[in-house]
Amino acid sequence: MVMAKKYKKVDNKPSGDMIANAIHLVNAFGFKPDSALKMINSGLLGYRVDSKGETVKEDGKAVPLTVSRASYYNYQKKYTDMPEYYKELKSFAMNGYARLAVGFQKELSFLHSMAAEILLSEKENMNKLHAIDILVSKIIPTQSAFADILKEMLIDNPSMMEDNNVEHTES
Repeated sequence: MVMAKKYKKVDNKPSGDMIANAIHLVNAFGFKPDSALKMINSGLLGYRVDSKGETVKEDGKAVPLTVSRASYYNYQKKYTDMPEYYKELKSFAMNGYARLAVGFQKELSFLHSMAAEILLSEKENMNKLHAIDILVSKIIPTQSAFADILKEMLIDNPSMMEDNNVEHTES
């Protein structure tokens, strides 16, 4: 006589700890609610499994565990106190963002000064025009776009600049 294999029922709901960690993680990196939901629902909480314990797939891709927008907001209210290690992660991330921004700004300033040196030292008009063209068509628009991105980041998430002791290093 062949015994039928019994499978235990699988609960495809993420645990409270998993959701709390996901909420703290997206908050630490300053994701806006829409981006946070996309991040969480992309597989951060794990993937659905069937009664055999195998990952459920659709179109060859694993199906992630998800939370609704309402659940996300409820969990976000519930998990407002961020553990210390997430606070350190947030500080580390914001410090990295700030260093990246400062480094990029230094590079743009260097390109400005190079273009100015070329304009002052060059005798040939075509070379001066070429330097002006590069300055006007590439460097200044890049700097303006960079400033616009920083402004949007601060408008969208003003907390990015709160409680950050970013070291400014002079080189």
